[in-house]
Amino acid sequence: ETNLNRQRLYGLEDIGKSKVFSAEKRLREISLCTKINSIYDKLSYKNGEEYLRGHDVIVQGLDSISSRIIAHDIARKVKIPIITMSGQAPFRTVVSTVMPDGISYQELFGINLDKSFEKMSEEERKKMDFYLCCERAKHALKHGADREWYDNFVRGKSGWAITLGRSPITGTIQSNEVIRLLEGKKPLAIAPRIFAYDGNGLSEFGYPEMIVALLTPKKNKCWDYRIW
Repeated sequence: ETNLNRQRLYGLEDIGKSKVFSAEKRLREISLCTKINSIYDKLSYKNGEEYLRGHDVIVQGLDSISSRIIAHDIARKVKIPIITMSGQAPFRTVVSTVMPDGISYQELFGINLDKSFEKMSEEERKKMDFYLCCERAKHALKHGADREWYDNFVRGKSGWAITLGRSPITGTIQSNEVIRLLEGKKPLAIAPRIFAYDGNGLSEFGYPEMIVALLTPKKNKCWDYRIW
């Protein structure tokens, strides 16, 4: 129910049902001629190539950093561009197009791993994911996120805050990058370049009176994952 304020594909009648199949039903109501292949499964290194190979572009809409790393590793392996996104409360979001011959997701966000993510155990991945998100939550708290949400999150009592203000913006920017790719045009935000959006202004990046901008990292080739 808490998702309904930002999910255009669902209504009250879908509560308790699989998002995958509810989304398929709604999309078929919108366009009968669109080919849709719905898969109800958890993406992994074992099934990822089978699911993703052969597509023109991948749109990343995953919640956890662990899942995002897996998706990006597979996208690179099958040589498909992936439009990635991330964000934090209250109104910040980032979108970037990661090309198969460009920098990796880990390089883009400065995530340094002690060993190959594929070789980590599920428990190791969960611990890494929670640590990285707690660091991001600290940054979010400094920039206007709700204190109660932060306290609950670091205690494991609340999920990541996905606020209404940034969800539709994220999808719109990702869609724009997809359309450019499908039309044979160069994406505007090829990693490490990013689309940055913050409803409170981009003061942290030197643009206090702007809420969206195309940015390039000033040093090296990566961003700090904590700010996203």
